[in-house]
Amino acid sequence: MIRRTVHTFPVTDKAEIEKKLLLWTRGFRAVCVLDNGNYRYPGPFEPAFDMAVAVEAIDEVEANAGDAFEKLELATKRRADWWFGGLSYDIKNEVERLESENTDELSFPDLRFFSPRFLWLLKGSKVELHLLPDESAVPAELWRQVREQVIEEPMDPNPVNWQSRIDKSTYLERFHRIQEHIRLGDIYEMNFCREYFAHDIELDPWQTFLRLQRTTKAPFTAFWRWNDDYVLSASPERYLRKQGRRVISQPIKGTAPRSNDEPEDLRLAEELRNSKKERGENVMIVDLVRNDLSKVAARASVHVDELYGVYSFPTVHQMISTVRADLANGRSWSDLFRASFPMGSMTGAPKVRAMQIIENLEETKRGWYSGSLGYMDPHGDGDFNVVIRSLVYSTTKNYLSLQVGGAITILSEGEAEWNETELKARALLAAVRNNSPEDESTE
Repeated sequence: MIRRTVHTFPVTDKAEIEKKLLLWTRGFRAVCVLDNGNYRYPGPFEPAFDMAVAVEAIDEVEANAGDAFEKLELATKRRADWWFGGLSYDIKNEVERLESENTDELSFPDLRFFSPRFLWLLKGSKVELHLLPDESAVPAELWRQVREQVIEEPMDPNPVNWQSRIDKSTYLERFHRIQEHIRLGDIYEMNFCREYFAHDIELDPWQTFLRLQRTTKAPFTAFWRWNDDYVLSASPERYLRKQGRRVISQPIKGTAPRSNDEPEDLRLAEELRNSKKERGENVMIVDLVRNDLSKVAARASVHVDELYGVYSFPTVHQMISTVRADLANGRSWSDLFRASFPMGSMTGAPKVRAMQIIENLEETKRGWYSGSLGYMDPHGDGDFNVVIRSLVYSTTKNYLSLQVGGAITILSEGEAEWNETELKARALLAAVRNNSPEDESTE
């Protein structure tokens, strides 16, 4: 295991340092920033950090479906260090005999991880700089560079001509086809997504991400850069967290809007908590997650710690459940990914048949949307989000993508499901246009 030297610096203005750490990454071609938005997420584990900033690859792995998990396993065995990165939804084609033939205007690899030269960890009122033993850079100089970053008022971004890959009438027609599959017994539930996209767009990923953080305050925000490819995620959802042998997964199924009127806001949260439809969606995915984890868990170690928990975020209430398990001896992150990916909340049940129907009815290859971003530390612990509420951007292609979706069950109503996708898109559209979510229109 590589033992990095740790240099600690005091922090007096945490919000300011968070922005400056992000802006400091502009000069690097490999960047991963993970931020919990100072949100105390439910579950048994304390946060490992409030913000992680990893830059400059000293080792890396890149792969497409076929041998991606094997390459990741070899890389983490070769170098027992911190690894940051993620995997796309389409690694499903390695896990199962599936394919992805829908429109793909981004063409990102299916898996990318890197081990960083520089790693900052923000923890409360201090920040730690983790350096390799042979690092020549002076810690105090790096800290000075961070502190001297200038936080400027962002300029109004260029107009964005958003288009929807699936219009409302097509969405509703396919919604009814999904419900017909449910009536026939092919599936019980399916996550159905659509894409907003824009061509010929130039945006500042750093300023856009700062606006996204400010708007959403999401607990699993992530900024990912690999050369000219970017993922800006404001995810509220955890895919997996591992600490020692203990693993938890926390699927989200169930969404309701917030209200500025407190009694109305409480009513909306309570309505979500008691919704037969939302509880039905949630428990089906919980059962799927339990089954996935049981493939790599010690005998009789899979348990549901919380079912139907309702938690509030700036723009939505969410229903979150927590499933835990203890990994069987000898199991690795690659084994855990193989057993549980893609996460059930983004597919449906049964998982394989749902993914086949998704491929048939959606128009866009999901790519890194519905995938995951996170980290693994030198001890094998780690944390990964679900890439939802996210912008995916290529500066070489000047192409921006935003996908949104929701679970369809026999109790779902087409108009309500369409409206839910628009609600989920609102904060991200606002971040690109520099509006407030309340003022944002999806038209």
